[in-house]
Amino acid sequence: MDNEQYSLVKENYFLKPGFIFLTAKATDISAVLGSCVSVCIYDKVLKTGGMSHFQFPVISDKQKATAVYGNISTYALINMMANEGSELNHLEAQIFGGAFNPEICSKNIGKDNIGVAKRILTKKQIRIVSMDAGGEKGRKVVAAIVYQINKKTGVTYAYESISYWDKEKRQSRAKRKCIGRVDPETKKIIPTHKKQQQPTGIKTKQGPVPITVPDRKFYGATYLFDRIGENTGIIDDLKTCFPDSYRQILSIAYFLIMEDKNPLSRFPRWANLHRHPYGDVITSQRSSELFASITEEAKQNFFRLQAKRRIEKEYLAYDTTSISSYSQCLKQVRYGKNKDHDPLPQINLALLFGQQSRLPFYYRKLPGNINDVKTIKKLLADMNTLGYEKVKVVLDRGFFSAANINGLYNQHMKFLIAAKLSLKIVKEQLDSVRGEATKRQLELYTKLGVDPPVSLQ
Repeated sequence: MDNEQYSLVKENYFLKPGFIFLTAKATDISAVLGSCVSVCIYDKVLKTGGMSHFQFPVISDKQKATAVYGNISTYALINMMANEGSELNHLEAQIFGGAFNPEICSKNIGKDNIGVAKRILTKKQIRIVSMDAGGEKGRKVVAAIVYQINKKTGVTYAYESISYWDKEKRQSRAKRKCIGRVDPETKKIIPTHKKQQQPTGIKTKQGPVPITVPDRKFYGATYLFDRIGENTGIIDDLKTCFPDSYRQILSIAYFLIMEDKNPLSRFPRWANLHRHPYGDVITSQRSSELFASITEEAKQNFFRLQAKRRIEKEYLAYDTTSISSYSQCLKQVRYGKNKDHDPLPQINLALLFGQQSRLPFYYRKLPGNINDVKTIKKLLADMNTLGYEKVKVVLDRGFFSAANINGLYNQHMKFLIAAKLSLKIVKEQLDSVRGEATKRQLELYTKLGVDPPVSLQ
């Protein structure tokens, strides 16, 4: 068609070092690169794209981490695309820049910049479709999705603008590829395909439909977790307490069990390889928002529902542990002694769980300066709030005190608690039966015709 039939619709944005740009609009994103590197990522399904521009390869100090460093910039661009709904297997990448001129700088920073971009994209399994990187000369890069309106029909078409290096003319050029037309109502890009004309008079038989998107998933472990959740009622109780987010909670729980040594930032990669209840990626930011949305009331309601299913059949074991922390944001961090009697800033975690089911019935975070004996008062108050009745509790000797025993009696709880042998009341009770026990042991040795040990003589 004649170019006069079209009018060009687009915006322009110049990308400076340390910045990232993401768009679904028709935009020319340009950058001037020397040793710097730009990573351009395009979603071939959603028809969106983004571009980063960084100066240095890697930074490990979290306090100084910004998008001028390749490891920060590249991961941030990928996460931004994921937050907008992109799937990693739909992404394609291009790498530009990374020049090295020994007359300007003795260190080849460009090579390191290219390397960090390639490593991260390969690790995320994002296909690198082209590279114009290295060499001694700088570059100007333009990445764009361009819209053109046909003046005769009024239809807006979208074109992907791809930069490449013309070796003959020794300059950067661009070629455009039509990727679809723009729906006037939804503003989404609808892919267009040229139809091949079939010869007249020849009937064709439709064959098997080919697989268009290759994929693989691991199912075994997550199906096992599903069945455990159904049998224990965890899924039903989560659905009751968290109707809008219970699937996400289950998926994160599955990940934490299967990948116990990996941080939640690895969830997107795990989610792409495993079948799980939520069925989609949960970004680090979304998981933080999810945890923040869980209220104390909802947690107590969940434990209350779980307790109704099995509390009368269980002996409940109660214990505490400490978690060291130097955080200045957590109010419950206090100096206390851990189980090894080391004085450290810490948070105490109290847990009540079933002896048979091994499932928690209650947990509570407590200030780190509260010792074991004093936690029982809080436990009894919370169990009263939860409405736990006919409870049988087992505790170790670290919780033994007259006040705790009286408190357990007042709550009409059945309990078994270990006592310290150094206590006067314990010594008196043992001495009252020790003589009779010794006599019986001597009689047994006499019947057997065996000399008793010296301790019994």
